[in-house]
Amino acid sequence: MTWLLIKKQLMEIFRAYFYNEKKQEKRSMGATIGMFVLFFVLMFLFLGGMFYALSSLILPSIVQLHIEWMFFALMGLLSIFMGVFGSVFSTYSILYLAKDNDLLFSLPVDASTIIISRIFSVYLMSCLYALVVWIPSQQSYLFNVSFQAGVFLASTLMGLAITLLVLCLSCLLGLVVAKISVKLKNRSIITTILSLIFLALYYLVYFNANTIFSELLQNVLLYQKKTQIYAYPIYAFGNGACGNVIHLCLTLMITVIFTYAVWCFLKKSFFEISSQTMSFERIKTKKQKNQTRSVSSSLLYREFLHFKSSSSYMLNCSLGSVFMIGIAIYMLLKFPSVIVLLQQEGIDTALLAPLMVLAICTLASFNDITAPSISLEGKTIWLAKSLPVKIEDILNAKVKMHLILTGIPSLFVSLVCIYLSKSDVVMSLFMIITPVLSITFSALFGLIVNLNMPNLKWTNEMVPIKQSLSVFISMMVPMIVNGIAFLLYLNVIMNEYVYIIIYSILLFVACIYMYQWIRSNGTQIFMHL
Repeated sequence: MTWLLIKKQLMEIFRAYFYNEKKQEKRSMGATIGMFVLFFVLMFLFLGGMFYALSSLILPSIVQLHIEWMFFALMGLLSIFMGVFGSVFSTYSILYLAKDNDLLFSLPVDASTIIISRIFSVYLMSCLYALVVWIPSQQSYLFNVSFQAGVFLASTLMGLAITLLVLCLSCLLGLVVAKISVKLKNRSIITTILSLIFLALYYLVYFNANTIFSELLQNVLLYQKKTQIYAYPIYAFGNGACGNVIHLCLTLMITVIFTYAVWCFLKKSFFEISSQTMSFERIKTKKQKNQTRSVSSSLLYREFLHFKSSSSYMLNCSLGSVFMIGIAIYMLLKFPSVIVLLQQEGIDTALLAPLMVLAICTLASFNDITAPSISLEGKTIWLAKSLPVKIEDILNAKVKMHLILTGIPSLFVSLVCIYLSKSDVVMSLFMIITPVLSITFSALFGLIVNLNMPNLKWTNEMVPIKQSLSVFISMMVPMIVNGIAFLLYLNVIMNEYVYIIIYSILLFVACIYMYQWIRSNGTQIFMHL
């Protein structure tokens, strides 16, 4: 039974890789292998290459001082941080908010079996995010310093220890969020706010990484002594990864004990928390006047209710809005230093206005609200199709929500850019119009992709939101389009007004074509889902 539940979890996570929802048939072996290869190329070659470069950058100074343990300690901490950051947002929903928890609890299945199947999904995600840092770091040391069998074996065992530590920390943080959320009314909003705070801390560390590493390398001997005195487990971890047998065994023993303790703790708390998340609250009825809404506003209200009730939806699909607001505030505070930085990079500030437009369009493309909107209807999609409204209005409501949630922050950034760049009337107008066209392009394109690649058979909404191929395509294509436009502007000699007008016209034509496609083919596809 344990293996069957684990297999169910794996099929749920990687359903889009094995099954074509559009054709309602199993994918061929070649197509499945190709999709997995693409995933691992993007994950380990792109992200892994970044951490390999970072490792190669800091290795020479550390090796010169003969403190290789500090290299493994630093990269181990970074690996743990990335693993927890990458998996903590989905741990809560995978462990405690899965849609089939009530069904599994009603079956004659031991609670340990259910917990193991859930934890396996969390462990898989933890491994992906943690090892994408650790493996490139390990390879960087072995290739650039010396390849020793003892170091290879020790660092590999430490990589296994890292995955277990990340799993334990993710489960404990998910438990904390679960304990808090069951006592709150607006759980999704609170969860989103806490996640954004965590994300802000992550980017604060990320953007100050160069300063942190420079400070560390300049005072490495001082930090070595402090680590050995005040943070001995970190020293033991790094020394064990270098091949020290005593520290290796000590670290592995502590990791196993910690993992077992977390397992025992989860066994006691899992059923209680999961049952509380499924409980119903007694609601006091109040006399209210009936509000009459039009069809379009009612459908839009329905979309916003769904959006507000899901922290996963809010956090993963509207992060671009947060970035735009943050960038706008940063520019208001630091605009002179931004100008100096651009001048140091050799960018002519006379070209600043069109570059600002493209930057706003790129930030807006981080939002993919329509990309999972069809899939999120799930098995209850028949309710939407049974409404006495036009299918076109249902689809338009999804697009409108994307435009509102992305357009308002975009307008704020545009006004800030207009104020700072002191552009003329024509360019100021296009600073508002062009991002709106780009947002409309992203919204319509995301809806079209999800209509053609829906996933309606999920039990955890993180699958269509975060692990869907349609979401990946819907984010990458607008970003690639904006990137190509950026490169063309820098490399093709053209008046900035002519360029921005041509780009806006192309976006407008693409939006008109996609809107007509949704009205005709899109409505037919939705009716047959």
